Amino acid sequence: MPTTPTNLLGALVALLSLVLAGCSTVGTRPAPDAIAAMRCGTQAVHAEFFGDTLRLTVGDAVIEMRRVRSGSGARYEVPGDPTTSFWTKGDHALLEIRGEGYPECARAQMLVRADGPGGHRDGPSAGRVT
Repeated sequence: MPTTPTNLLGALVALLSLVLAGCSTVGTRPAPDAIAAMRCGTQAVHAEFFGDTLRLTVGDAVIEMRRVRSGSGARYEVPGDPTTSFWTKGDHALLEIRGEGYPECARAQMLVRADGPGGHRDGPSAGRVT
């Protein structure tokens, strides 16, 4: 089949459609189950909970953690680095980064997913991460 401007344009449109379709899912992730704003002494900490995964933002650092077994509360660690952990129980948590402990963390605000897609409720009585 000879290459014509129409054939070339059709192929280009098809290729561009595939590229754009692939880009629409790049970097997307589901909404978190819960979000907590905490203070560990003077350090602000932002926690996003996704099932057994935690994304913790401390200053400019974003730390991905997985839930691990604990006797009480919910404990998260960086895979392969037990010296970096976040251990929550009720409105409080303990934070350790590369072996350096922070003052006890207290919850400032909590957002949890409400029933229904994309719904949230907020405020001190909205829920707990335990």
